[in-house]
Amino acid sequence: MNFLNKSLSKVLFVLFSLAFLSMLLQPLTNSGFVEPISVIILAISLFFVLRWIYQKLSTLNQKKLKIFAFVLIVFIVLTEILWAMNGHAELFGDPWHIQVQAERLFKGQTSWDIWILQYPNLVPLVGLELAFMKTASFLHISFYGVFYTYNIIISSLIWILVARLLWQKKPFLSVFSLLIIFCSPVLSGFLVQVGYSDGLAILSLLIIVSIFDKAVQKGRFTFLEFLASLIIFAVAYLARPNVIVSLVAILIIGILAYWKKEKYLNIWKICLYMAIAFILGIIFATLANHLIAKSIGYNLNNPHVFPIWNWVYESLNLKSGGEWGPTDRDYTLFHIGYSSSKAADIAGIIQRLKTYNLLLIPLFFIKFATLWSEGTFEVGSDYTLFNYRYNWTHAPAFITENIGSINIFWEIVLKALMALLLFSIAYSLLKKKKDLTSSYGFMLLIIMGVSIFHTFIWEVKPRYQFMTIGLLLIVGLLNLDSIFGDEKISIFKQDFNWKKFIKIFVPVASVLSLLSMSTIMQLQPKQKIVVTAQQHPADNYGYSKDVLKVSPKETIYQEFELSTNANQIEWQTGTTGPLTLKIQKNSSENWSDFDSHTIKTENTTADQVNQIFNSNMSAGQYRLAIYNPNSVTVGIRAMLNPIALDYPYLIKLPNGQTASLGFVISQSKEVSKYPFVMISFFAILFLVINIFIHKW
Repeated sequence: MNFLNKSLSKVLFVLFSLAFLSMLLQPLTNSGFVEPISVIILAISLFFVLRWIYQKLSTLNQKKLKIFAFVLIVFIVLTEILWAMNGHAELFGDPWHIQVQAERLFKGQTSWDIWILQYPNLVPLVGLELAFMKTASFLHISFYGVFYTYNIIISSLIWILVARLLWQKKPFLSVFSLLIIFCSPVLSGFLVQVGYSDGLAILSLLIIVSIFDKAVQKGRFTFLEFLASLIIFAVAYLARPNVIVSLVAILIIGILAYWKKEKYLNIWKICLYMAIAFILGIIFATLANHLIAKSIGYNLNNPHVFPIWNWVYESLNLKSGGEWGPTDRDYTLFHIGYSSSKAADIAGIIQRLKTYNLLLIPLFFIKFATLWSEGTFEVGSDYTLFNYRYNWTHAPAFITENIGSINIFWEIVLKALMALLLFSIAYSLLKKKKDLTSSYGFMLLIIMGVSIFHTFIWEVKPRYQFMTIGLLLIVGLLNLDSIFGDEKISIFKQDFNWKKFIKIFVPVASVLSLLSMSTIMQLQPKQKIVVTAQQHPADNYGYSKDVLKVSPKETIYQEFELSTNANQIEWQTGTTGPLTLKIQKNSSENWSDFDSHTIKTENTTADQVNQIFNSNMSAGQYRLAIYNPNSVTVGIRAMLNPIALDYPYLIKLPNGQTASLGFVISQSKEVSKYPFVMISFFAILFLVINIFIHKW
């Protein structure tokens, strides 16, 4: 049994070492190319900074730590509220389709979004957002009032539970974690703005680990804990079926404990009961999914459903690196009907296995590296970055103008932080010989279980690893705690002079990093600055049937606000006749004509409309005045009386309804993601780091 324990420890060491190297050195992210040398410099610097903070916090008594923890939790929640109130980017993909379908059901429509028909795993989330809409209607508040409140509660509970689990180990580590979370707002930003299923999955895993940890400490598993495990796992399974890896993880821990029953007493029984709870949770979730589907009129066996083999087929695409892509989706769609598409996907899997053969080995490495390539785990862009640009409904000027640089900055900082946490885990597995038959081992197995699942079985993207962020913070900080106390960190040789190496490496690396930022990094695609946008009313997915009728000589108005200057309007609203578009500016409570353009006739869906108008606008309040100069009524494709529309300015119709058009207002000149100001900032930062290193 010792052999199995040691073998598992070595396997985990190899996997976490690969994750560390990928996080540290992989430059390609969805935010753009990250300068890798800067990540290494910041990772080294963060080690010393965090160790200093660690040492200061470790001297505080529990009363002071409680005060610090409370203050930090308040600040984290306030940050989340600020996210909800200010920086709103338009959603696309799954979250958008879910909201569209929930709105249809709320309005009593029986038609189904084809995307939801194809992906029935989204049905529970449709039911959840439908519940939000009904709650908002009952309380006479907006849908987003409920949506953001729910997301803030989930996000806050995640961070509080991380802190609570660490408090049980070492109280000052709890405060340490809250400080890191507060200084990494982009992680909360995704949970609050996008919501989706990630928050539920993260929170559920933390609760499951908390239940297991408490049961192990007591040495018994109560019926209430069994019931809680069943319900929480069922919720997690409904949100993200890949949580099934935690069932495998608990079985592995149970097997390890069973073979040394005299040492671990009842742990193997706790694992067995928890595994049974998880299995019953899967059954419960399946039944619940059928009930939800039936209650909202969804046919789980509709002919458009994608077979589960589709994701396995996508995962074996060497060209895409195992990531989802339209080519593989179209391949499945081409074979109409569930049986036909299932047979096609299975045939495609067999063909790729035969064709790639030994090339599957580098493919698996690529997929694993993808999961551990981004410090933000793609949460800075996934479902908010459309056509490689952020389409803001509204955001502060600084964020709007510098979103490309901001995303790159957070990638650099969080890649460095995550690399440090992964290093601490790998180093501890190599040197500290920690007991894996515990909640610690359970967390490690879940984290890497998700990686292995997506590496060898499922399609992959960095965000899939985000569901383990809570567990990663806990085990990462526990291991940082164990290495911060070491006077020497030895990896290769005991007598290796790390201090001398760092004093030489950091100055040289700083110069190389700045040179790379000024040259190589400038070659990547530049950032399109979108100041405000509202594409979805005209439905860029092509499903909208709503038409707003404008009578002869009638003018309709839609306001918009610019936090900074813009000079380009991309008109994305189809019309049945030519219209006159006037841009009017509000000054001293009066609207005055600012510019005028002619909208051409394009009686088609919005995804085929893209008329460009140039108009130099400074920051301020404006409105689009759409005038019908014709003698006949003209139809405009729009979203009428929208519920799931996160836009502050809508058209108010005489019948009391509201509407919105489709447009993108931006700056025509694209900007570098590594501008002079950002390079200058890093130059100053590197200078401070080098001064500190020199005095060390």
